[in-house]
Amino acid sequence: MLVRLRVKNILSYGAESEICFIPYKRLRSHLNHIAERGECPLDLLRYTAIYGANGAGKSNLLHALDLCIEALISCKVDNLWRNRNLLIPKEETQEIQIEFAPQGDSFTYTYGLSLREGVVEEEYLSKQRFRKDGKPSDRGEQTLLDRRCEDAIYRYEIPAFDQMKNGEVYQSDVIPNLVKPNEISLGRIAKLDKEDLSDIQNAYEWLTKKVQIITPNTYNTVWTVNLRNDDKFRKFYNTLISKFDTGITHLKTVDLPLDKAVPPDFLSTIKEKLDKSPVYAFRSSANEVPNTFVKNSEGEIVSLFVLSEHKASDDNTPGVPFDFNMESDGTLRLVDILAMVYEMLEMDTVFLVDEIESSLHPLLIKKVLEWLMSRDDVKGQLIFTTHNPILLSSDLLRRDEIWFVEKRGADAKLYSLSDYCQEHKSIDIAKGYLNGRYGAIPFLGELDGLKWR
Repeated sequence: MLVRLRVKNILSYGAESEICFIPYKRLRSHLNHIAERGECPLDLLRYTAIYGANGAGKSNLLHALDLCIEALISCKVDNLWRNRNLLIPKEETQEIQIEFAPQGDSFTYTYGLSLREGVVEEEYLSKQRFRKDGKPSDRGEQTLLDRRCEDAIYRYEIPAFDQMKNGEVYQSDVIPNLVKPNEISLGRIAKLDKEDLSDIQNAYEWLTKKVQIITPNTYNTVWTVNLRNDDKFRKFYNTLISKFDTGITHLKTVDLPLDKAVPPDFLSTIKEKLDKSPVYAFRSSANEVPNTFVKNSEGEIVSLFVLSEHKASDDNTPGVPFDFNMESDGTLRLVDILAMVYEMLEMDTVFLVDEIESSLHPLLIKKVLEWLMSRDDVKGQLIFTTHNPILLSSDLLRRDEIWFVEKRGADAKLYSLSDYCQEHKSIDIAKGYLNGRYGAIPFLGELDGLKWR
């Protein structure tokens, strides 16, 4: 799970800003929203909602993390640096720090990156152990990787190399020559596949595999395959989808032979992708739902076609199947959200969802979140941006699960509702928010009498 995220000079964030997922100790409501000790080394919140006006920086917080993960995978920082805050002098450093706790472990990792003028100035990875009471171990923070640029020369401190044969050569010669100034070293070192580097490898795997960022334009392609292959997922999906008044009573997939009209170049691409991965999906301009390709039990490439069955007006008439591409944007978004909910129940994935209510009725997304947040068997973590005040007016979220982003001049600022915890619990948070009590709302100019030509 994420423990905290700190950003500086990225997109609309100028000065250092931090969001923290450690619960406020004085709050005793919704204790099932806190991950149990044993799952995590310290108490952590499973849910966080981020509010703010359009253009305040809500989406940019998620985008900043996405840019960092993209840089970790590619090992290059060029795109991350291009997305610095352009209102800040380019000589200023750009920084991001991510602290996270792998499930079932008694420690957290902290990964940090600092860039200046498009090259890495500092990169570090550390490990902090915790006692059973959630307090830091007396052993202190353990350095796993420390890379610093001093007088245009990179100095590395990687204690694991001290235990390896020829480790000194790797630390002083191989790695400095392998990693360029505009590249990240964490992935390069993790891929050396050395047993003594397990901590670095585990941290890299978590950062690149456990975090999923969902925007209004993304679409989960894995659920289609799960609907085809996984009985448990299919039962979950068809039980829930019928409860949300979309008209759908049942979803299923059909294997279609590969169209013989597929261009040879595209056919080669499909075959190449399926040699490396069990699923290949792409989104064409003609369809909202991506085309998904897998191999069947005979090894033949098939396309997965999704059918949504709708109940006829006459109870005695069998359901009518529709091409899933005919469904509304809201239904497509709901299907994506339900796939996320299932994974949160089954895996310790961290989901960051931008505009979670996009294309969905406010009451519908409230119902989905109520059902999820009422459960005690959730394994994942959900952080989402929203404009929906209904979520504030219900007893859905703890106060420390509510954060605000406000644009102050040219800079976005993050702050928590727990800063107002001295207020009585009977205070109407939704009304207070809409009235500007906590900030993070748009201040609209006067339109009466406006002349535009």
